[in-house]
Amino acid sequence: MVSLKDILVQAKENYPNRTAVITPEKEQINYSKLFDKITSLSQLLSDHNIKASDRIGIYLPKSCDKVVAVLATLHTDAVYVPVDDTAPVSRNAYIFTDCQVAAIFILDNLIDSYKSTFKGVTDTIDIPGLPQLKLLLCTYDSPVVESFPSDLAYLLYTSGSTGNPKGVMITHRNALSFIQWCAETFTFADHEIFSSIAPFHFDLSIFDLYVSLLHGGTLILFDQKTAKNPLLISSLISEYKISVMYSTPSVLKLILQYGKIDRYDHSSLNLVLFAGEVFHIEPLKGLKSAWNQVTFYNLYGPTETNVVTYFRLPEIIPLDQNTPFPIGTSCNHVECRIWEESFKPIEKGQRGELVVKGASVMPGYFKQKEKTAAAFLEDKNGQKWYRTGDIVELDDRLDYIFIGRRDRMVKRRGYRIELGEIEQILNSHPALLEAAVIANGLESGETQINAFVVLNSTSQPIKTFQLKQYCMTHLLRYMLPDHFHFLEAIPKTSTHKVDYQSLQMKTHH
Repeated sequence: MVSLKDILVQAKENYPNRTAVITPEKEQINYSKLFDKITSLSQLLSDHNIKASDRIGIYLPKSCDKVVAVLATLHTDAVYVPVDDTAPVSRNAYIFTDCQVAAIFILDNLIDSYKSTFKGVTDTIDIPGLPQLKLLLCTYDSPVVESFPSDLAYLLYTSGSTGNPKGVMITHRNALSFIQWCAETFTFADHEIFSSIAPFHFDLSIFDLYVSLLHGGTLILFDQKTAKNPLLISSLISEYKISVMYSTPSVLKLILQYGKIDRYDHSSLNLVLFAGEVFHIEPLKGLKSAWNQVTFYNLYGPTETNVVTYFRLPEIIPLDQNTPFPIGTSCNHVECRIWEESFKPIEKGQRGELVVKGASVMPGYFKQKEKTAAAFLEDKNGQKWYRTGDIVELDDRLDYIFIGRRDRMVKRRGYRIELGEIEQILNSHPALLEAAVIANGLESGETQINAFVVLNSTSQPIKTFQLKQYCMTHLLRYMLPDHFHFLEAIPKTSTHKVDYQSLQMKTHH
C-alpha cells in the first residue's frame, strides 16, 4: 500500500457485501455501496477542478456522509481537513482560511451562518443523492505558495496553549506506518465490530476508520452527543456486539461510573485501547474487573506522531498497584529516546523529554516554518527528532513512565513542581472520580495552585480539610493545593481531554 485510498479499494474488493458503517441513526451501508458513493463524490470534486493536494474542509457531524466525504477526498488525491462541527463558526473559518481549502463539505443548514463569517466562498454546489449536503467552492486573493509534502493526506488542527490552532501535516506514509503497525501488533478476528467514539478531528479516529477498513470490520459511529452519554455507549456495546474500542480514559471512566455495566452484556469486547491522557489506577482496576475478558493496551503519542509507545496491561492488576501503568516501549515503526541536553546511555531512572523519529512523525506544521523548527531537535549525526514536550522516566524494565508535560511544570518558592504529580495523588483518592490541577500567577509573584475535584457518586461525602490531610501525607508541603473546587464534572474538550483553559476561567470569576 502506498496511500490510504488503497485500503478502501482493497476493502471493496475483499468484502463487498459486509456492513462497513452503521450511523448514529442506525443506517447501514456495505463496502460496495460505500465505494460507489465515494467514487461518485470523488468524480464531483474532479468535475469542479479539485486537484491533488488541494485541501478540502469537512464541516459535518459524525455520519455516513462524513465518512464518504473524507474517503472521497482521499480518492481524489486531495487533503481532508476535518473540524469540530460544534465549535464556534469563527474558529472553523480561521482553520479553513489558514490552509486555504479549495472546497468545503457542509450541512445545508450551516451555510448561512458560515458564509457570514467566511468570505472565501464563490459557489454552492448541490450534491446528487445527498440533499442535506452542499459543496462550497472557495478562492483566495493570495494563494498558498509554500511547498508541502506531495503525499499529504490530512491536516489535524491542534490548539496550542496560546495563539491560534496550528495544522499538523500528516502524510499517507505517516498514517500507513501507524495502521500497519496496528495490524501487526493486535490480533483482529475476521469480522470485528469497531466503535468510533473519537471525533474525526482527533487522531484516535485514524485507528477507528482505517484499521476497520483494512480488516473488513463494521464501524459503529458515535456522534458527539452519544460519545458524552456513557449509558447509551454501554447499551450500544451490547446491541452491536462491539469487539474493539479505542478511547480516552475520560470516556472509559464515565462508562464505569454511569454506564450501568452490570445491566448489559459486554462479553463481545475483546480489545480496549486507551490514549490521550493518564488512566488513573483505581478506575482502571474497576474497568478491568468489569471487563475481565478484555485485553487492554495503554497507547501513547501526540497528534504530531500518532502512537509511538505501547504497553499491554497484565491480565490481573496487582492489588498493591497504586500508580498508573507505564506508557511502555517504542513501537517498531519509530524510535523513541530521552533527551536532557543530550542523549545519554539508556538506563533505569533516567528522566527527560521524550523525543521521536521515524515513519509516523509529521513533516511539520502547515505554513509554520518557525514552529516546525522549534518542534524538532537535531542530534550530532544530523538526525531530526520531534520534541513531544512530555517528561518521562525509565523504570526497571526500561518501560517509559509518563511524568508530565514540560509546559505544566511550574516554580513555587524556588521549587519545581509538576502539576501532573499532584493530579496523580488526588486521582488515587477512593472518594474522587476525577481531579485536575492548574496553577495561577498572583500579582505578588507567588504561584497559586487550584485543584478541581469530582466526587465519586458511590463514596461518602468528603470535606476540604480531609483532602488537604490526604495531600499532606502524600505530597511535599510546597506542592499542596491552595484551594479545592468541587465540581459536578471536569470540563472536557471536544477530543475528551481535560479542558484546562476552562478551568483557568473558573478561577478568574
